[in-house]
Amino acid sequence: MKHLKMLAMAAVAATALIAFAGAGTASATVLCKNNLNTSSCSEDYGAGTEVKFNSTMNSVLHAGGGIFHFGCGSSSFSGKTDSTGGSANTVSIPITAKLYDPCGCGISVISYGTLELHHVSGTDDATVTSSGTRMRTNCSTIFGPVRCTYATENTDLGTLQGGNPAKLPINATVKIVPESDPICGVPFVNEKEELEFKPEATWTAEYQVTSPKPLYVTAG
Repeated sequence: MKHLKMLAMAAVAATALIAFAGAGTASATVLCKNNLNTSSCSEDYGAGTEVKFNSTMNSVLHAGGGIFHFGCGSSSFSGKTDSTGGSANTVSIPITAKLYDPCGCGISVISYGTLELHHVSGTDDATVTSSGTRMRTNCSTIFGPVRCTYATENTDLGTLQGGNPAKLPINATVKIVPESDPICGVPFVNEKEELEFKPEATWTAEYQVTSPKPLYVTAG
């Protein structure tokens, strides 16, 4: 019984520690017009600010173990901030427009999704996560037609680098939804020495924030 009580107390302490750690990592985030102080902002970009991203290099989905790539010569997306953010809040940007032109394999956007920005302490930057984006491809390959659907779900895209202009290099692992062909994923040999495919692909791209400029990220 004594051991059970000790285990119960340890479990309660661990739960409290996790809760405390979670509260401590809540990201204070504000989009700012200057970078005079990474911990506060004297002039912020408020709710409803439109943020526009334009590509500076090809946007590419690497799939099939390098057998094929889904690429776009140029791409862009944009959305308006849902809030100003603050000392205990992040900033979300529901994406309302995406454009890919020209693209291979007939890339189409099923849903735009939302970006969430989390300030990186001591910098002008923010980590960027994406949820709810779904992109579909329909490609002719040496293996025949290949149909893939890719999705983001709290996906880490990379770090938004504050500046004039701000930049967002992307190197992310995106999920492949079950309706996709197996070859859309990453091939590997399982324990039975059989070829299988991980339901994921790599997305690489680089974007500039063309509006607003300049754009920095602070803690509040």
